[in-house]
Amino acid sequence: MKDKNRELLHWCLQKAKSLGAEATRLNLHIEKSQNIEMRDGQINRCGSENGSLLVMTFYKNQREVRLKTDKLYCKKELGKIIRQSLEMADYLEPDADKGLAARERKYKGNMDIGCTDPEVFKMDETRLLEWAQRESRYQTLKQEAKKQGLTLISEVISVGFSYYKSYLYDSDGFEGCREMSGWMTDAEVTIKDSKQNIYNQGNYDYQVRKEELVAPGNCSLNAFQRCLKRIGSSKCEGFCGCMVVNNERCNTLITPLTDALRAEYIHYDQSFLNGKLNQKIFPESFSLWDLPHQIGHHSCLFYDSEGVATQKRALIEKGAVCHYICSTEMARKTGLAPTCCNTGQIHIEPFLHAPAPACKDLQTDKKEITLQDILSCIQDGIYVTGFNGGNCNALSGDFSYGIEGFRIREGKLEEAVSGMVITGNMIDLFSHLFAVGTDHLSKLNNAIGSMAFEKVTFNA
Repeated sequence: MKDKNRELLHWCLQKAKSLGAEATRLNLHIEKSQNIEMRDGQINRCGSENGSLLVMTFYKNQREVRLKTDKLYCKKELGKIIRQSLEMADYLEPDADKGLAARERKYKGNMDIGCTDPEVFKMDETRLLEWAQRESRYQTLKQEAKKQGLTLISEVISVGFSYYKSYLYDSDGFEGCREMSGWMTDAEVTIKDSKQNIYNQGNYDYQVRKEELVAPGNCSLNAFQRCLKRIGSSKCEGFCGCMVVNNERCNTLITPLTDALRAEYIHYDQSFLNGKLNQKIFPESFSLWDLPHQIGHHSCLFYDSEGVATQKRALIEKGAVCHYICSTEMARKTGLAPTCCNTGQIHIEPFLHAPAPACKDLQTDKKEITLQDILSCIQDGIYVTGFNGGNCNALSGDFSYGIEGFRIREGKLEEAVSGMVITGNMIDLFSHLFAVGTDHLSKLNNAIGSMAFEKVTFNA
């Protein structure tokens, strides 16, 4: 750590204590980022951030006060903010459940998560611009669209890098530091066909190290290819069949599930998994894990926002809900066992169970399960490549999502479909999960491959 940051945090702790704080938690965020957006081969926008933010949480007489400030290095001003915050505490209602986590639960160990790329310190505006220009394919796409009787409306490509460092200190003596770099490419391509139909598709990548970016130079080309595949897409008749979800889009269905496992949703009676602890409500093959210690991945987390040591933990194991995501405060309010405030990499163990009817020669014990393996056992369904609006009711688990993708017939992808809607209930949906692939993407926090469900209702 830089001495000035360490000294600043220790000074704040001592100042808060001298002004009557019984406990204090400090979280200092330092971030630097730069990005360039190219539109149709020309610079459209440049952006940068370079700042620090200190989040201070004080506990006094069973009251909690939290504030944020970027006025960090004028101790006179900072001391005034701390004093006024603690005076404010006297006007709040007491809450005995608030406070720091127990000392014995705090993380003690190596702080290096292996997520810093030295290249991030070598980047400047010139190199960033050169990178953006290399990524732009406007002229190439314009010519290719013309060859196919199409019109390229626009190509928007963004590239950028970031460096982030955070310090977590508290008055119990916990000192944590997390450092991470990030590299991003993001493209959006819009084309028009001869019938004046417009198609828009995107493609992006995010990695800790620049050298790990997938297919550099092809981000907008891939978005263009996705547009081509959407040409002629339309609704199909409603039916009940199988749904395969693209590995980039699984988060839309996973987020309502992990939210329902959070203790704050349980406490406020806003979870469709309330009261389901230790109950087997999903298939035997379904296990959902929190894997926070994936060294070198941007989801790596040794401690949560309270400083509590993270652990590999099954949230759902063999179909049974076995842990909720529970902070110290929520544990006190609900009586649930405390776990951690934050999760690392969410992972579903891959498996493949063929629905009936399925290919007789399907091998279900493969170590590597590809998208094609999953498609091969589907007679009728839709491969979902995008969700277009919709929502999930947190209390009931009922959902409705607009989708687009491709019709599946006898194991093969056929015509593009759009304007369809899936409806149902989350518990019922995951009760019919019959396959999860090993094709998860490193750019996502969730390590979840393509997912396949049967008995899904598709509405036109």
